This record gives sequence, C-alpha cells and structure tokens, in this order.
Amino acid sequence: YNAKDYAFAAGRFREFLAKYSNHKDAVSAHYGLALAILDGPDKDYNAAVAELQPLAGAKDAPDYPFYLYYLGLAERGQGVKFLAQAAAMPQQAQQLKDQAHGRFDEAAKQFAAALAAFSARVKPPAADAKDLPIDLEWAARARCDLAEMRLRLLDPKGAREAVEVFT
Repeated sequence: YNAKDYAFAAGRFREFLAKYSNHKDAVSAHYGLALAILDGPDKDYNAAVAELQPLAGAKDAPDYPFYLYYLGLAERGQGVKFLAQAAAMPQQAQQLKDQAHGRFDEAAKQFAAALAAFSARVKPPAADAKDLPIDLEWAARARCDLAEMRLRLLDPKGAREAVEVFT
C-alpha cells in the first residue's frame, strides 16, 4: 500500500483475511483493504463500504474517526456514480437521483460523525507550535466534505452552518 501498488495491496489484504479472518489484526486488514480500494485506479465504492461499515461501530478503535471519514467518502462515491448513471439513462434518471440522494445523506451522516470524532481528539496546540494538530486538520476536512454533501442535498443553510467556523 505504501508503495502505491494498490491492486497488489488489495490482493494481499484479501489473502490475509481469507486465511486469518479471526486474527487480532483483521480489523486493520479490512481498513487497509478499504483504503487500497478507494485509492486505487479502479475504485469500487460498494466494496469499500462493505469493508468499512462493520468498522464504523468500533468507537474505541484508535482509527475510528478515519473509519467514519472513509465510509463517508465511499458513500459519496456511490452517490456520484448514481448521478453519472442518471445522466446516461434518462428513463431511469429520477430513480437513480433518489438513490444518489440517499447515498449523499448517508455520507453527510458519516462526515458529521467523523467531524465530531476528530474534534473530540483535538488537544490544544502548544504556544510555540508551528503546525495545527493533525486531528484538527482532519476535522476541517470532514467539515468541508459535510458542507459538500449538504450542497448536494440542496441544503445551502446546512452547508453554510458546516463551514461557518472558518469565517
């Protein structure tokens, strides 16, 4: 994964999970597989959601906010794909747009939960700190993605509220 050979990494994660599904590092393998799927050239948002959804309940896990964030990212990807299909198939456009709306709504919930989880982990920076705490940066990223989902859901007031802290 670190060498950016996502197809190879996904294969190795799948192999590990097939052999050692009950291993103590299986959760990390599911997370790594989801990241490899999302970062690879052939993004399979459905597979990423399938890997991340069970992890989203692990509130005590150190990577919990990331599970939520990437689950939101995968659900947003599903919604965007539905919109692309709607443009290509006008006879089914309304049904596909409704499905996209549902995915965007779910993504908004995940981004909001990720924002809360990252924000809860932020520690005040030292007086001489030159960089922002990384959790604060991730919270800002989740906030922006939440605003995007609110806009896609035709909720400009919700989008404005999501990013109001920046002003």
